[in-house]
Amino acid sequence: MAQLSVRIVNRLAEVPRAQWDALVGAQSPFLEWDWLTSLEEAG
Repeated sequence: MAQLSVRIVNRLAEVPRAQWDALVGAQSPFLEWDWLTSLEEAG
């Protein structure tokens, strides 16, 4: 069985883009790393 770990970050930019996008898949463009980080940067 794979071991899981949880890490809390302050910004999505702290999570590698490829890892985030692999988690959300192609479900919605509004869950993709690029979209969410642009929202964070816009404030």
